[in-house]
Amino acid sequence: MAEVEDLVCAWQNKVRLDARIGRGLPDAKCDPAGLQNALVNLILNARDASPDGALVSISAAAIVQGTDTFIELRVKDSGIGMTRDTMLRAFEPFFTTKGTGLGGVGLTMVKHFVEQHGGGVNLESALGSGTTVILRLPAI
Repeated sequence: MAEVEDLVCAWQNKVRLDARIGRGLPDAKCDPAGLQNALVNLILNARDASPDGALVSISAAAIVQGTDTFIELRVKDSGIGMTRDTMLRAFEPFFTTKGTGLGGVGLTMVKHFVEQHGGGVNLESALGSGTTVILRLPAI
C-alpha cells in the first residue's frame, strides 16, 4: 500500500488518498504487484472522473462467506459517478467514457486480475455520487 500512496502523492494534489486497512488481516491469495496495479488503475479512473480533484478511500476487511474467507477491498471515489448503462458496460474491453483512444482497459484488467485469483468484483455507483469498486480476493 505504501508504494501506491507514494505514486498518488506524485500526482500533485489531484488525488487525496484515505487508506483504512484493518490490522491483523490475513493476506490475500494473489500477486502483490498485480494488486498494486489494480489499485493504481482504480485510482487513475477516480482521478479522471473527478475534474476538481478526487478523494479516494480504500478500506479492507476480512469477510467470511460460508467456509471461505475473503479480503474485501473497497475503493470509493468522490467523482461524477456512472449511469446504469455505463455500469453495465464498465468491464467491457475498450469501453470508455473518456473519448476515442483514451483508455478502456483499466477496469477490464482489474476484473481479469481478481477473477484469475479466484475472486470477484462489483460496482456501486450513482450519477453525481461517485463510485465504489469492491474487490473480493480469497484469503490465504
